[in-house]
Amino acid sequence: MSVIKTSRLKKRSGKVLLAVLLLLLPGCRKPAPENRQETFKGEAARFEDGAEVSLWEDAFGREHYRLSDGTEILTVPHPVWPWNASVGSLEGFEGMSPAARQAVRTYFEEQGLLYNQSSLLDAAYQDYRQCRAVGKESSFQAHAAWQEVLPTNETERFTAFCTAVTRPLNAHFDGTVTESRASAYFDRETGEKYDAWELFSVPAETVGRELFARGALSDFLSEKEFIEALRPEYLCWYSTTLEICFPPEALEEFRDGWIAGIDLADLEDILQPWARP
Repeated sequence: MSVIKTSRLKKRSGKVLLAVLLLLLPGCRKPAPENRQETFKGEAARFEDGAEVSLWEDAFGREHYRLSDGTEILTVPHPVWPWNASVGSLEGFEGMSPAARQAVRTYFEEQGLLYNQSSLLDAAYQDYRQCRAVGKESSFQAHAAWQEVLPTNETERFTAFCTAVTRPLNAHFDGTVTESRASAYFDRETGEKYDAWELFSVPAETVGRELFARGALSDFLSEKEFIEALRPEYLCWYSTTLEICFPPEALEEFRDGWIAGIDLADLEDILQPWARP
């Protein structure tokens, strides 16, 4: 049985997918209350028109970028890394050997943040200026972006991690965000990183055709387009489902991103024995 999902777009609801955090992201028009327990971190930017942006950090590690009048234009929660996160019953990072944990830490530290904070800040300020130019400052919403790297599945052999990056969908932000995901798989004992194709028992060049057929995806796009766009990092392994997560711009028909889900039970005969649930 296959589960198909369209683009990964959502209105900001305060609850982040897969996260263990509650994110409150209001568009603030006044200086922060004194009891908010925030720490002033200094000047963050100065724009060409002379506007200054200051950076504040709250008790939860969220960064708040505000203009001199207190208007908040950007909120960036502290990134979530495998070594400071847990999901459900998964052992995740802590269930790996010391050598594997070091390999995972090194990999994700080198990967770093997959968004450009300076670009996000500039886009947020330009959006605010546009609102102000037409007398609609009160309708401006603070932009928000965040990144999480969380375990999604594990077997006796490997642990799967997914990096999810969430950004505002449009330059003129209305609260809608888009999410991109990328997966990585590591041997729980050695820390060796696997290519997603290695989890299948069939040749790598046939994996795309098998996924297309078993996911019954012909109603959405052609096999040729699917195979040409598919990348191993788009395969996100969950406990019962393999999600194929195409990021924004990867597919012409789904410019904002697209996700197809296939039950792992429908893939067992083409999976390596050690990759089966």
